[in-house]
Amino acid sequence: MELEKILENKNVDYLKNEQLIIESDILTVENELGVKLGKQIKEYLLKFGYLAYKHVEFCGINKNMLLNSSMIKETKYIHEKDEIFEKYVVVMSIDRHDFYLVDSKDRVFHLIIETDIIKFEYTRFYFNELVNQYINNVDKVL
Repeated sequence: MELEKILENKNVDYLKNEQLIIESDILTVENELGVKLGKQIKEYLLKFGYLAYKHVEFCGINKNMLLNSSMIKETKYIHEKDEIFEKYVVVMSIDRHDFYLVDSKDRVFHLIIETDIIKFEYTRFYFNELVNQYINNVDKVL
């Protein structure tokens, strides 16, 4: 499902045109993180930059902050935790222990980092489906 359809008739906050990154910025981000972004994530960043709705916020990138944006900072944080996560990008950080990540095919993974254990699982969602689940069930989740 397209993000525009998911967000239709919702009062969702996202970036304005002059704040959005452009295609060449995507390459900068991929090089900085050492990952290839999937089609859905690229479209999300180019059209919206980030999303916030009620108490749910998806990490993003804006033109002014670019490599200092939330998605970059959170992704670097989890890359430092273990090299196994180096092919993933953080799309949602609930706190410094609970993350949703995507791979280059836009598949979503849930990562929980506790003091002595790491839980990492495939959610069977793609990025747009994750957005759909959170936006349409915002009062039921978190």
